[in-house]
Formats: sequence, structure tokens, C-alpha cells
Amino acid sequence: MNLLSIQSHVAYGHVGNSAAVFPLQRLGVEVWPVHTVQFSNHTGYGETRGSVFDARLIRDVVAGIEKRGVLEKCDGVLSGYIGGVDIGEAILDAVAKLKRANPGALYCCDPVIGNAERGVFVREGVAEFIRDKAVPTADIEKLKKDPRVSLAIANDYPQPLQIKGLSIAAQAVETTDPNERAHAREILLKRYPEYKIMPPPDPATVPLIRITPEVVSVLDYSKGFGHADLLRVSDDDLEDFIEARRHHWASFHAA
Repeated sequence: MNLLSIQSHVAYGHVGNSAAVFPLQRLGVEVWPVHTVQFSNHTGYGETRGSVFDARLIRDVVAGIEKRGVLEKCDGVLSGYIGGVDIGEAILDAVAKLKRANPGALYCCDPVIGNAERGVFVREGVAEFIRDKAVPTADIEKLKKDPRVSLAIANDYPQPLQIKGLSIAAQAVETTDPNERAHAREILLKRYPEYKIMPPPDPATVPLIRITPEVVSVLDYSKGFGHADLLRVSDDDLEDFIEARRHHWASFHAA
């Protein structure tokens, strides 16, 4: 598999292409990294030196790859941190160019906008661009053929041995239930109230994906680098959880 990864890059630490390229290579994926920024370190450390690259540079690098006549061999585009709306447009141009060369190629958009501690940290207009253009362009058709997904839930940690989080193997399915969409938005806005300025997404362009966990790895590197406790989630576990949540929702709305 060949993958065009258009993301940020840092010299110190691991984020964007600095985090994605090596694991993908270890999985046997041939990665073609295109950097959207070159920073000294992750912005979570505070002071950062470096530059956000010009969108023309992104287009120029992709054009050079196209000149090699290899885009038809590329299986997809992965995008992460977008330094500005102009860079986002360059990424979508690259996606369109790739799909003309290989109609079966997929676009995976990691919608980097912010986190719970720092709030929204992307530049003005980027969050709206991701909502209105990038996410609607991303593909979900592959999930209909193979619903297996993996995801990680964790915070940013300055030291590796402080890492705690969850790594989850799950099944993903699109849901069109309006009540489920409304409840998902309610949970999102309770966690990130700053997103209330954004109107509800259009179901026709922004799908809602329900994730059902099957195996959960509880990561706790304080017990040793790479330490994880493995838990398998059964249908009975999910039924008990859903029933408990149903009572919680009822009491919450009654209050």
C-alpha cells in the first residue's frame, strides 16, 4: 500500500508526520510524507520555532510526485494538522488529483482542531474549513465493506512514562437516526462548549459514525514502557452499559 501523508512535522517529539510515518512503515505501508509545517517541537510545549509552509509548496511537491507518474499507484491521502485554509485547499486539490489518477483511492481526514485543555488551537477559519469541506470530502465507503477500525484515546504527555490512555479495536457503522445525532451533538457541546458557535452539521455531507468496541487495551506506561491490560468487550457488557446510560440520560433530562 502507498499512502500520501500531508501533515505537520516537528524536530523534537512525535506529532503529525513525525508520529505517523514510522508506525505506518512498520505496518508495511509505503508512506510519501508531505509536511505542512516544520516546527521545532509540538505546540503543547509552549514556545515553538519554525514555519507554516506556503500552500504553493504543498502543491509543488504533489505536482512533482505526479510528474513521476506514480499517483495511480497511490492508495490514499491522510491529512492532519492544517496550518491555514489555503493549505487545506491545497490538500483537497491533492485528493482530487489523486482520485483522477486512481478512482479507488481514499481520503482519510484527521480533523485536528483542538483539545480539552487548550480549546481550539488552529488558525481562524480552519475549524470551519474542516467542517464544511475537508470532512465531507473524506471517504466512509470503505467502512461499509470492512467496518473494522482502531482508535486511541489519550491526552498529551510531556514524558513517555506518564502516558495513560485507551487503544480500542472496534466496529464502525454509519447511523442516520436523528435522535442519535442530536444526542451526540449534545455530548460534544457539553465537553466542548466553544463549538456552540458552529451550526449543526448537515447529515447529507457529514456522516455520524457509531463505534462499538470489541477489544480495549488500557495503557499505563507508569507500570513499564508499553504496559497494557487487555480487555475483551462482550455483547452482555454493552447491553449492561447501554441500559445504565439509558437511566442516566432519563434522569439527566428530568433534572
